[in-house]
Amino acid sequence: MWYRFLCTLLSFGMLACHSINNQNESVDFEISTSPCFGECPILDAKLHDNSIYFNLIKYNNVKGLYIYKLKKNEREAIKNLITQIAIDSLKDRSTTFIPDVQYMNSILSYKKKKKEILFIKSQAPISYQKFVNYILKFKDSSLVKIDTTINFMTRKKVPILEMGIPPMPNN
Repeated sequence: MWYRFLCTLLSFGMLACHSINNQNESVDFEISTSPCFGECPILDAKLHDNSIYFNLIKYNNVKGLYIYKLKKNEREAIKNLITQIAIDSLKDRSTTFIPDVQYMNSILSYKKKKKEILFIKSQAPISYQKFVNYILKFKDSSLVKIDTTINFMTRKKVPILEMGIPPMPNN
């Protein structure tokens, strides 16, 4: 109660107040997807400051750089999903060598913890996959085109290579 009163007094120009709980609970997330032997959506996405930035590269509804501003209920859903993830127990690599599947490289920062994870959808923990799916679903929402250059650190482990259809086995 006293905190709100103090914030109200200070917000008239001296300081911007935020909830004590929210200062250490911001979520930063970045993900890049690889190509596959097919039409897997190739993209980069970055969640930062209540917005998701997309670089839609190939096999998406549109191409280019876009932004999606999260609504309050979507930010709350992200917070709920992130609290279900045991960040410390996430493996750095949840993959097996399967040449025709899509790989995803991601970086998750939450509560002063940072984790880089390379994974295949079927190999990631369910709680992490739900979070990833929720973020990526916004690529088909009301996006606003931007011309800002955005650096995606996750792209380095999943380069964009043209992948042809694998040859038929010799029998």
